[in-house]
Amino acid sequence: MSAFEAAWDLALTVARPALRLAARAPGKPAAAVAGRLAGGRALCSWAETGRRAGDPLLWLHAASAGELAGAAPLVPAVRGRFPSLQVVATCASPSGLVAARELDADFAGFLPWDTQAECGRAVDALRPAAVVFAKGDVWPGLSRAAASRGVPLGLVNGTVSRRSSRLARPARSLLRTVYARLDAVGAASREDAERIVRLGAPGGGVRVTGDAAYAAAARRAVAVRDRGAPLLPPPPGGSVRLVAGSTWPADERALLAACREVTDVQLVLVPHEPSAVRVRRLRPAVRRALGREPVLWSELAEHARGRRDRGGPDGSPGSRGPGPDAPVPVIVDAVGFLAALYLEADLAFVGGASAGRVAGRGLHSVLEPAAAGLAVLFGPRHDRREARELLARGAARVLDGPSGPATLASLVADPGTRARMGTAARAVVEGGEEAVEAAADLVADLLRTGISRRRAGAGA
Repeated sequence: MSAFEAAWDLALTVARPALRLAARAPGKPAAAVAGRLAGGRALCSWAETGRRAGDPLLWLHAASAGELAGAAPLVPAVRGRFPSLQVVATCASPSGLVAARELDADFAGFLPWDTQAECGRAVDALRPAAVVFAKGDVWPGLSRAAASRGVPLGLVNGTVSRRSSRLARPARSLLRTVYARLDAVGAASREDAERIVRLGAPGGGVRVTGDAAYAAAARRAVAVRDRGAPLLPPPPGGSVRLVAGSTWPADERALLAACREVTDVQLVLVPHEPSAVRVRRLRPAVRRALGREPVLWSELAEHARGRRDRGGPDGSPGSRGPGPDAPVPVIVDAVGFLAALYLEADLAFVGGASAGRVAGRGLHSVLEPAAAGLAVLFGPRHDRREARELLARGAARVLDGPSGPATLASLVADPGTRARMGTAARAVVEGGEEAVEAAADLVADLLRTGISRRRAGAGA
């Protein structure tokens, strides 16, 4: 154990009693802490009744919903190689828990509190053949607990951005021991592979497999499209529906400024965290900027029914508002519908990269709107490989400050350009199936190694 890991273990052990109190507070951060504090106990409890003796088990971990969703195609691919495989999926956030439960996993829950005692008990109870992290959420406590018991460690869809704080000192020095434990790494790109080696991963175990998140987005779009029923009526004739996904206040200010100058745009805002407070503040901002009363997602049915009862036109959000060219804007005050809404859009905006954003929040996934075949807009502060690839292929544009209205107006007025950009965006995403097979091969190799080690240990 390195000095960093010893200090890390001590700090988490000492902090645990105080965090039990903090976990009782409302909100997502407290829910995440509560989930982590109980994560080890939940895993051990499931192992007592759900763990099948003799069958291999894969422990797949990712921090958030997006990272777990990106790794989702690996589960059926690996199961095809190991029919009796059990899968445990863990996460570190409440949104990730939702995604974990959507996987074809035998158990979905929170990662244990990252101390040697907690992680060691979980590894002993689960007896995994391999532990695999997705994207980059490699934890010191779990990695050491697994490695010390001979469990192979892997990383899939491995990504490290050019500006990642992990690459700077002292983080890089502190994490070197953690990354050095990885037996195999499937990097999303050659550049990611080089950065992961800089972090300490053994160069001989790092290969470029691509990012299975591309295939995950493409498959999700097909699945959502096959479900059929639309969520919104078509926008009024001539109007372009702009679905803005995972937005933060800075994104909304930029969008409203652009939409104010452009007619025939129906703005559908999908805030990243649609809490009651956020929605209450956003509604008057939309009204002031666009001169129209927005409709809340939760009010759509009542809104339409009320207009019909009064003998007026259908009050759906596809109807025009007070002006002659004023489609009614929509604020989505619910979660879980974004992928489907992109399929009903003409144009997409992805939040998280507008000027003035809160430090530490980056561009959200651009793959879902790309999979829907949409031209994609986002702010200027982005550092995602997928965004750069879409820009290079002519499938995306940056919505930036004073030029924002002109950028939006040009796309609204030119359906041919939107169609070409959307086709290019879909082509980027649909090229990801090979990454699934490559990453599944990597995981299969780890499982075989783990199975062999366990058999050798049992024989000894």
